[in-house]
Amino acid sequence: METDCFPLYEIRNGAEVKITYEPRHLPIENYLLAQGRFKHVTKDDIAKITKAVDRSWKELKRRESGGSCTC
Repeated sequence: METDCFPLYEIRNGAEVKITYEPRHLPIENYLLAQGRFKHVTKDDIAKITKAVDRSWKELKRRESGGSCTC
């Protein structure tokens, strides 16, 4: 949770988003490399995953502030 990979949020009335926990935004590498099942993940993979998670987090924050969903 602290790396933004798994945000905690509520969806109210089918559309309204409320983030219920603000993580510390630690590097995703901390999460991945702490687990043996991800030992095959390369630095390039981590960069791609980080970019995707950052994009998802930005979209979630936009939706929380009242922006429309691009789902």
